[in-house]
Amino acid sequence: MILGPSDALHSIELCCSEDDVLNEICLDETNFALAFSLDSGAVGVVDLSTMTVKTMKTKHTSICGSVRFIPTRPRELVSGGYDQALLHFDHVQGNVLSQYDIPAALVVGGTTLSPPFVLCLAISSNGLLAAGTADGRLVLGKGGIKRPSKKKSRKWNGLDPQHIVSRVMSTGPIVAVAFSQPDVLTFSSLLGTIYHIRICIDEESEEDTITMLWEGETKNIAKVNALVVLNEKIVVGGIAHDGKGITDIIEIQISSAT
Repeated sequence: MILGPSDALHSIELCCSEDDVLNEICLDETNFALAFSLDSGAVGVVDLSTMTVKTMKTKHTSICGSVRFIPTRPRELVSGGYDQALLHFDHVQGNVLSQYDIPAALVVGGTTLSPPFVLCLAISSNGLLAAGTADGRLVLGKGGIKRPSKKKSRKWNGLDPQHIVSRVMSTGPIVAVAFSQPDVLTFSSLLGTIYHIRICIDEESEEDTITMLWEGETKNIAKVNALVVLNEKIVVGGIAHDGKGITDIIEIQISSAT
């Protein structure tokens, strides 16, 4: 257990300046590479076997809040930023392989919603990308999905604009997303509304159907920061009304007929 700096086995400097902030870290499937994202927009990877740090050659033009490795593609990762961009990297070479810029904020009833800052992202075990934005959109990148009937593509095409759809799924910012199954996604709004959905995508037409499996509210959290899903439990971390950190554990029951 790490209770203070003296309990750590290693300490690594990831920020280039005192003003920079570490936002998110993520382990790859081998547990030998640790990706990170910074307020400066930089994205990098720590080789945990040598404790060496590699920063990508291209960075976001604003805060980078999210980063995820792509399952079964150990060289590749995706980051999301407040510049409304998703970047796909080969982290060994440090190069950008593809990029998707989320269209400008929506206008509803003459009112412009928050810009689509990318606040969170997740990638399923079969390559489906889901990103949550500050204007309540859920962005789905379907181009990288692995199909049993097709050979593995040399390139992950999850950011191909022709295979990306976005839906307004929340009245507030979507701040946390997590896949529990390749087609089951859980996400939360900033104020604690939790959505548990199934995403069905037709293999031929790529038409997607979203089914709401469960919807509920956190009990004690004023602002959500993160969530994980364990079987039929959703664990949500955030800030309580008194400003202290808090965790809610929510049990959900899904009808077998759903």
